[in-house]
Amino acid sequence: MLHESETYREAKQVKDVLASHDAVFRYCSFESANLEGGDFDDVFISCEFRDLDFYWGMFNLALFLNCKFERCTFRGTSFAGCRFMESTFADCRFLKDNLAAPCDAPDTKLFACSAENCEGWNELFDNRVP
Repeated sequence: MLHESETYREAKQVKDVLASHDAVFRYCSFESANLEGGDFDDVFISCEFRDLDFYWGMFNLALFLNCKFERCTFRGTSFAGCRFMESTFADCRFLKDNLAAPCDAPDTKLFACSAENCEGWNELFDNRVP
């Protein structure tokens, strides 16, 4: 299902739409929500993520093309097999969860991405930005 030029602000709304599976989001904004859990495996094209707090989120095989992440916090979040292309991260934090488990990104690839003032970025992505 295609979602285009939508803005999602409430936690339930953001979680429900992201959990729709096999969706394509184009020019959408996800803002100001605290999310716990969830399995997100969608395609995001030119989307913006602002002031989100993900706890134990699982982004499995998600594709992010030309996306912006600003002031997002990821706690114990997994990015397994994701692809980030031409995306930017600013003032984001990749932290351990309450059981001291860090975020992880096995088999995740970064292409022409940048990160500015992001805590935990280098540890998560092992300096993989080409």
